[in-house]
Amino acid sequence: LVQLLEGLSDLTLGLEVCEHALDRRPGLAACHFLANYLTLHFHSQVSPARRRHIHDLHLGSKVLLTLPPGARQDYFPLLSEPLLMLEQLLMNLKVPPNYCCYCCYCCYCIVNKNIKRNM
Repeated sequence: LVQLLEGLSDLTLGLEVCEHALDRRPGLAACHFLANYLTLHFHSQVSPARRRHIHDLHLGSKVLLTLPPGARQDYFPLLSEPLLMLEQLLMNLKVPPNYCCYCCYCCYCIVNKNIKRNM
């Protein structure tokens, strides 16, 4: 997929394809890949609001990928709301103790990003 996207002569087309695919929420691995690809290759071409949305999808997918496969589907609808997802995971005791540090780090990243954005 990377070779196909990088092989496009029109960068705008690549951006449109990635955004359209991401908006369809094709699955966890694909969402993670697309959010990461958009962040790395099209960061400056998207609006700040869209950039935040893509960042949230990227963080949400990272959190879900740390969970056992059987627990992921219940939280997939919260993919674009990583703070709410982490809150639900912690409240429902779905986060094993060894994932707590990673979840706390994700919360820190999200909160820190929100503080910087609002300054």
